[in-house]
Amino acid sequence: MAIDLRKDSIPKLFFYYFVPLAFSMISLSTYSMIDGMFVGNKLGEQALAAIGVCWPIFPTLLAFELLFGFGAASIVSYFLGKDEPERARLVFSSIFYFVAISITLISWALVPFSDHLAKMLGSSETILPMVSIYIKVILMGAIFMVLHPLADVFVVNDKRPILAMVAMLIGSLTNVAFNYFLLYVVEIGIHGSAIATS
Repeated sequence: MAIDLRKDSIPKLFFYYFVPLAFSMISLSTYSMIDGMFVGNKLGEQALAAIGVCWPIFPTLLAFELLFGFGAASIVSYFLGKDEPERARLVFSSIFYFVAISITLISWALVPFSDHLAKMLGSSETILPMVSIYIKVILMGAIFMVLHPLADVFVVNDKRPILAMVAMLIGSLTNVAFNYFLLYVVEIGIHGSAIATS
């Protein structure tokens, strides 16, 4: 369904963007919940507690993405509105590469300190090994967890919120499939759940 931001009615534009984005946000919020369900059922309450301790990492990564994504998306929209697609592409590329490089450097630099991060997040000594390994895997895969929603913001800006929704839903369904495969088929433990999420 093609839309025209200048001519279409506000209600039509609202629902054209609102419905897909609502599903996108719901699917994005299911990642840690899915991990908790699979880990709790397969590995028990201590592993579930470890997932709970690691939860603050996810909104932190999302906040890092939002810090750059929405500002850059506004600038891209401005240039697209002025019919300057080359400048819009330059802004997108600059932000995309900056976020990709910076999150990789930051997250990989924190990997050796996963035990300290686990304790800062409130881990007890009992679950510390599980929390630490989960944090390590999430940090090593942080680039994917940041670039996915970042790219979605720009796809929405490109007047394709349905494509953004499909991408988010595929990510959520893939998380379910990999959690099942890595926990129940391969049985590699809690870091399997972290790999699935990444």
